[in-house]
Amino acid sequence: MFIFSLKERKGEDQLKENPAIPTGHNLVDENYQYTYILTLDDTFQYDSKYEENDEQYNVIRERILNENQSSSFVTDDEGDRKKDNFNEEEKEKQQETNLAALRQKIYSPIQTNITFEECAYKLLRMNLRHEQDIGCACG
Repeated sequence: MFIFSLKERKGEDQLKENPAIPTGHNLVDENYQYTYILTLDDTFQYDSKYEENDEQYNVIRERILNENQSSSFVTDDEGDRKKDNFNEEEKEKQQETNLAALRQKIYSPIQTNITFEECAYKLLRMNLRHEQDIGCACG
């Protein structure tokens, strides 16, 4: 308990030493400062049909986000495994396609430039991500 209170005091002292807005700064002249009073009645209103509206919201959300996809797929383990294998194959095909396009994108400046400076300049201007750099080096 004693250690916690010491740390708390130390934190309070640091806040006093380093205020969020230094006192010397007059960001807004006092004549132009306005205070706004907002009440919750202005912002929030009681919804007498809350449960009905909440159900409608959930239906729309499921439609948009496709949260209820599990009903359209086979739910047994074999169906899940087939779906996972299909997804992995699709990902691999997509990665291979992306890598081939990246290699073509890199190959073009290399072939069209006479000097290595021009080639390096154009390759640097491509702003490749880290994963693409690795694919470029391995390819």
